[in-house]
Amino acid sequence: MAEYDNLGRLYQYLKSHTTKDDERTVRNVIDRKIIPEGELEKLGDFADICRELERRGKLKKNNLGYLKMLLRQINRKPLIKEVEKYEQPSNSFDLISNVK
Repeated sequence: MAEYDNLGRLYQYLKSHTTKDDERTVRNVIDRKIIPEGELEKLGDFADICRELERRGKLKKNNLGYLKMLLRQINRKPLIKEVEKYEQPSNSFDLISNVK
C-alpha cells in the first residue's frame, strides 16, 4: 500500500500507468482555450500536462473532475477509481498493482 499526499505524486502515478497513445489522445481532447496548442506541444508527458492544468486552475486537490473526464476519454476506468480514492477525505489511495 502506498499513500500519496499531494497531486504531484498522483500525476506521477498516472503518468506511469498511461501510454504515449493515451497522452496523444489527452492532448487532442484538451480545450485549446485552456492550454493553447503551442504551449501544449511543449509539455513533456502526462504529469507535465496535469501540472499545467493545475497551474491554469482546471485541477485542484478538491476538484479533479476535469482529470477524470480526460481519463474517461482514454478509457482508463481503473485510473479514474484511483483519482476518486485520492479525492476521499483521507487524501490517500492504494495503488492498484496491475493497472494497465
